[in-house]
Amino acid sequence: LVIDLFFSVFIIPQATRIALPTLFNDIINLVKLSSLAFMLGVIDIMGAAKIEGSYTFRYFEIYAAVMVIYLVVIGILTLIHKRIAARNADAY
Repeated sequence: LVIDLFFSVFIIPQATRIALPTLFNDIINLVKLSSLAFMLGVIDIMGAAKIEGSYTFRYFEIYAAVMVIYLVVIGILTLIHKRIAARNADAY
């Protein structure tokens, strides 16, 4: 019981403050580099855009929409990362 209390009060909060910035950087990099996964055969948003573009021959519009989606996703993840980093910055 004492060990559980020690972990929940001291160890876990310190570990999350240290691990969260690195975790969010990895998540953002994963989203940015996910289009590389298409080269390995996994269909992601870029792969779906390429397939849709081959059907409709409207590559510019489709890739522009994909660009906006990537920007929104990366923007949201970056804002979340900055808020968590700012909240945890005063802990040090």
